[in-house]
Amino acid sequence: MRLSIIILNYNTRDLLDAAIGSLHSKVSHEIIVVDNASTDDSVSFIKSNHQNVKLIVSPQNVGFAAGNNLGIRAAQGDYIMLLNSDTKVQTGALDKLLHFADSHREIGILTPKLILPDGALDLSCHRGFPTLGNSIAYFLGLESIFPNFKPLAQYHQTYQDFATPHPVDVVSGAAMLIRRQLIDQIGLLDERFFMYAEDIDFCLRAKQAGWLTYYYPGAVVVHFKGASGSKSQDPSAKSRTRGHFYTTMHQYFHKHHAAKYPKPARWLVKAGIYIVGKIKG
Repeated sequence: MRLSIIILNYNTRDLLDAAIGSLHSKVSHEIIVVDNASTDDSVSFIKSNHQNVKLIVSPQNVGFAAGNNLGIRAAQGDYIMLLNSDTKVQTGALDKLLHFADSHREIGILTPKLILPDGALDLSCHRGFPTLGNSIAYFLGLESIFPNFKPLAQYHQTYQDFATPHPVDVVSGAAMLIRRQLIDQIGLLDERFFMYAEDIDFCLRAKQAGWLTYYYPGAVVVHFKGASGSKSQDPSAKSRTRGHFYTTMHQYFHKHHAAKYPKPARWLVKAGIYIVGKIKG
């Protein structure tokens, strides 16, 4: 099996149906849907309308990392493609990704060009590792004011040429091709992250293990961003999503950076995360 495509679903039946319908590849592949305890009729719909799909049903919503890990454990492919249910894969994109990955054995993680419905690049697929400096520049809006000024545009690396393939630090878990050897070496997604930052953490662990993460604009995936997260039937979902984001920021900082700073600096960072959460919330 060359490719395992894993789609995590939570109450997005119609989006999921469209995402599955966009999946075409000339190579041997399997489609795995992990349902994260949806309360709509996603499970019965998949059983009735997509018999070719391998369906895994979680008894509870275990989050993004743990949900995708259920799919990865069941996957048989040489490559694992993580996809959000709110994506649409353009024709030929999967085969182009595999061809590029096969031609560059040093690449462990590969992202397509992830675009929004209006055609703009979804910058979540093209990021630098978060640091104190680039996070400040991003949250203060300096990156958007000076997108081509490298010292202030490190968070999304907007100074780079989006039309050519190149290495990046971090890509989005919404559309991420992973080489099986990488997973065998560094393990699965870190399940301490319920939602967000699991992709940042995974890309960092890949780099530490000597693998490259790459952006490849020759393959395109449309991302109907937010539809699989905050726009569910639960009216409190948007608030919970924001809560997960800022909790995750704390967790990521504690895992990878806290030991580098003295206690007063750690307090300042945590206070900053709290303040940003209140402002953005």
